[in-house]
Amino acid sequence: MITSEIITELADYDAQPHHRIMVANARGKREMTMTTAGPASKRQTWAIFCATGYDVRDCEISESTASTLLDQWNNQGDSGKKAVFAILEQTDGAVQKRKSTKAKSDHLELFTRAFKAGITAGNAHAPTPMVVQGYENQPIMDGVCGFAWINVRPGTSSFARWLVKEKGCRKSYHGGIDVWIHEFNQSYERKLAAAHAMADVLRKAGINAYGQGRID
Repeated sequence: MITSEIITELADYDAQPHHRIMVANARGKREMTMTTAGPASKRQTWAIFCATGYDVRDCEISESTASTLLDQWNNQGDSGKKAVFAILEQTDGAVQKRKSTKAKSDHLELFTRAFKAGITAGNAHAPTPMVVQGYENQPIMDGVCGFAWINVRPGTSSFARWLVKEKGCRKSYHGGIDVWIHEFNQSYERKLAAAHAMADVLRKAGINAYGQGRID
């Protein structure tokens, strides 16, 4: 388990602030002390924001500290990223203005997994053929026509906002965000099977989602 803290102190030898960053991991505790050679550059604060979503421009963060945080993020894998997040969460003035790229990739991975489950379920479902009067010998094997969708709530959640931005989903009249099933032509039963399968995957991941549909 990784824990981190930033402690701003006054160095006795030069009366300059410095940061002590302590990272505890499976191999024990490691301490790094860095004197402030100057404030973090605009390029460094921008790089930290792009990587983590944290705005650190109002922090008393040194150039060397920013360099160390970026090195941890870029070169120490998931443990380094967790350590950087833990540090920034405890840093006065650091404001998380957007989710990190990791959150976006997690949303994409979840949606992709749910979509694949939906396609599999839709293809596996065998609709009840629809018989049209006067064409009894030509049943429509895809069954009745209709629509289906997944409703995700609340519409203000991180995943719902991602759906709006990345997948073009829109707000539902009844609340939340609707993810429409465009596959399977007009087959109501196949679309609904896909919607339920997608919603099942999303719910298992902690998303409040339910498959819905209506006959045309």
